[in-house]
Amino acid sequence: MFRHHCGQEVEFSSMTVAKDLCTDAHKDRFNLRNSRNLVLTVGEFEGGGIWQEGEHEGFPSMAVQTTEDTVVKGYVMPVKDVVVKVDPKKLHKTMPWAGGPKWTIIAHTVGQHQKFDDGHRLDLRDFGFPLPEVVLVKMLKGEASEREPPDDDVGQCGPMWFPSSSDSEEERWRYMWARRLIDEEEALQDLVTPEQKEDFQGVFEVNAAASAYLERREDQATEERLDISQWFVLCRMTEGEEEQRGVECLLETLPSPLKVVYTVALDEVKQYVSRWAEAIHKEADALIKAAALVPLTPQQQKDLERSGRLVVLPAKGVFTIKPPDVETTVDERGQPLPPGHPNFFKRKARLVICGNFQGKQAKEDSYAGGCQTDTLRAMLAHCAAMGWCLASTDIRNAFILAPIQEEDEPEEEIYALYPPKVFQLAKVQYALQLWRVDRALYGFRRSPRLWGRFRDKRLRKAKIPYGNGYLYLQQHKADENVWSIKFVATDSEETTVGHINIYVDDILYVGLGPVIEAVQKWLTEEWKASELTWATANATIRFLGLEIGRTDTGGVRLHQKGYIQELLRHHGDQVTRSYGTPCPQEWLLGEFEVEVKEFSPEQLRLAQALTGELLWLCGKSRPDLMHTVATMSSMCLRDPVFVAKVGLRALGYLRETLDVELYYKLTSAGHLIEGYSDASFAPHGSRSVGCSVARYLGQPVSWRSGRQALVALSVAEAELIEAINAVQLTYGLSAITAELQDAAPTIVIKVDNSAAVGLSNESAGTWKTRHLRVRAYHLREAVRLRELTIEHIPGLSQLSDLGTKAFHRPRLQQLMHMWGLLRPVDFLEPTAPVVAKMNGTIPVLARLMVILGWLVQSARASTVGSEGITVSFPWELYGVVFIGLVAAIGVWEAMKWVADWFSLRSAVIDDVNGCYERPTYASIRQFCQSLGRGQISTPLVWMNRLADFLRTQVQGRDLDIRVERGLPHACRAI
Repeated sequence: MFRHHCGQEVEFSSMTVAKDLCTDAHKDRFNLRNSRNLVLTVGEFEGGGIWQEGEHEGFPSMAVQTTEDTVVKGYVMPVKDVVVKVDPKKLHKTMPWAGGPKWTIIAHTVGQHQKFDDGHRLDLRDFGFPLPEVVLVKMLKGEASEREPPDDDVGQCGPMWFPSSSDSEEERWRYMWARRLIDEEEALQDLVTPEQKEDFQGVFEVNAAASAYLERREDQATEERLDISQWFVLCRMTEGEEEQRGVECLLETLPSPLKVVYTVALDEVKQYVSRWAEAIHKEADALIKAAALVPLTPQQQKDLERSGRLVVLPAKGVFTIKPPDVETTVDERGQPLPPGHPNFFKRKARLVICGNFQGKQAKEDSYAGGCQTDTLRAMLAHCAAMGWCLASTDIRNAFILAPIQEEDEPEEEIYALYPPKVFQLAKVQYALQLWRVDRALYGFRRSPRLWGRFRDKRLRKAKIPYGNGYLYLQQHKADENVWSIKFVATDSEETTVGHINIYVDDILYVGLGPVIEAVQKWLTEEWKASELTWATANATIRFLGLEIGRTDTGGVRLHQKGYIQELLRHHGDQVTRSYGTPCPQEWLLGEFEVEVKEFSPEQLRLAQALTGELLWLCGKSRPDLMHTVATMSSMCLRDPVFVAKVGLRALGYLRETLDVELYYKLTSAGHLIEGYSDASFAPHGSRSVGCSVARYLGQPVSWRSGRQALVALSVAEAELIEAINAVQLTYGLSAITAELQDAAPTIVIKVDNSAAVGLSNESAGTWKTRHLRVRAYHLREAVRLRELTIEHIPGLSQLSDLGTKAFHRPRLQQLMHMWGLLRPVDFLEPTAPVVAKMNGTIPVLARLMVILGWLVQSARASTVGSEGITVSFPWELYGVVFIGLVAAIGVWEAMKWVADWFSLRSAVIDDVNGCYERPTYASIRQFCQSLGRGQISTPLVWMNRLADFLRTQVQGRDLDIRVERGLPHACRAI
């Protein structure tokens, strides 16, 4: 079909299909010379086109600035629904468009097509590819052989610019990367100052010789290289583990402020280096002004080299696209910002030293603790209870504030680095000199530890004037990253007026508004920090992977909508539907101790990626995924195909519940910690599944779910094991909250199993349960010492039930409401608990459930064997429902017949002068039967006779006779 649109005389060896292709000005160096690229673009878009270097009378002219000082003239060809030819050896680029999506099909000829063997050429011809003839390549090869041999200084016999290799593929790759290196070297020549040109003269000569050699090789069609990777980089967005490609195209069409962070590949940064120049210069200037990096003169470099203490380490650039500090969607005039506006995101460049090349030092301590998510949620629940404010900030270039060596350490090596080449491409000052490292630069193994000690040292010395006293910061013992803000008045005792949570260089304030502003003012006296960002009902702050906002009533809400949207975008082709539950119960039936099934590395990689992504989400703000993630984790290495199926189903559930948030409501400021535990006894015939939850001030803070480490022999033992896990969870949480409130908490463990509650108390028991009492000895001792109490609660009120099994939608929604997982509409309009009353249709449904219960088969013996995952279908339910529908229709028709019969006996005819009885049913029936015995030719005659009979019955009175139901029934009686 493509050849039909292009013509039968065209030739090409490869095709590429791209969605929303966006490229900058470039040449296709590895396409066959004298060939043309055939481009067909279709889709719902406006504008666009291809700019081509040169002149053409039939198309509008346009000049494009390819570099800062270079402007190239060309013309623009329209591409929508037409086939255009592009010269690959001239500069060309795509033009901006609106709408979309835009699909582009590109056919081109590679320089190495003659290398294909006969089998591959035959396969391509069968697929319809019009390949060029190989004889043309041989003629070019003969022409090349008649040329004069190259000079010894640049030919194959001269210096080994590109050492020969027995592997032709490796040799071709070497030529490709050499061309890219020479292109970069040509761009760097402008950075050399006149004073340095003499020093770089040798570099210029080598680059010129290598470039001449490559051009001679490129003239030979037999040595041209197919750069497949280059086409795919330009045509589609491929994401690795850490870096994403095609981010620039995504930013150009970004409709709203960015929600997630992208790490951009270095090749893409080099391609759009002009867009990154400002961020790169900002990073370099900050490092030099802070004295973290010191450019060295040639003489200083030689002196350090003579001392033997100089250690030069490689460096690299890390480039990220982050959400803006303040989200704005309109301009100063109130008009909406267009897609891709710079206010929707911010660029961040980071110079990083490769610390993995650094030798390990004696007594090196590189540990640096980080904030725990449970601690953060406990602080947010405390904030909701106290009605405090929430704000965040981050310290600019935090690591470089700390010296690279501490005061008690002797001076050893002196580290230095050369700036990465992308800094040179951005024309950063001193980019060609050696830079000495004097601060804890990003990338050193010890940098987090050095910054943490330097930061804590200053915070301990804080004494901030406030009101009629002062503020000071007290570090917590349970979590060293949490600090309490204490206010000491001149005439009273100290009180806690706020807390600080620190994660490396990000700071979260929880406290009174004026207190937060006072601490922030003191912090920025010596360190540069961003402006305070406040959490409100309309604005959220980001901290530790969470998006934190407030409610109109003073509560706190947590969610990760940006992360979920990124997951859905990343797996968009595989997530086609929305679901009301994370995983259906039918998928989790059967025995999970299955044998390892065969799978490919790609299937395992997908299963592990989905498990990790959902685990991150489940541990932060979506506990409704606990059971699904626990199932995926236990099955990931046994059956990755099934795990991937479950993971994609969970993504469909997230698509349906994207707006669900975890709400912390305004409660009393007591100090109550509740632990919930529940266990599903051996659901798969092996270990039981347990779930534990710890609530602080009525809000869920910590949770865990998974298969128990021990095999339980009874339901009571499984519940007892999980109750012990809940006690451990509450003890850990109490260590954090005790420092938040400066008081010991009240701990209550709630279990829905009476036997487990009895084993945890001092009640007597038989020798048959002695092993369980031994296991519960710690609980019994804690209850006896009044450290905690254990209560029995109904199963419907058990929060931990959420992580033990899969549920249908009604029960799942009920548990989510109990947890505080609500949609904004549900939170604004809370619904009271629904109490089912046995009236109306409820008794019928109850009797139906009894009938369905009779259909359930009782337990019976069966052979033991692993049959994998089984699925049960409720055929009995479908049969009962069908019978019920048929019976309901019959009852309805019977009721209608009875109603009609009664209406006929009571029918009357209203007159203007009064009310008269209608003709009786018997008289009408008798008359109709007499008519039936006669010879009536047409129904019209029959109706006229009946009308006359009715008129005679009313004796000529001027009445309006209305026959409602009597006439049809009388007619049917004939």
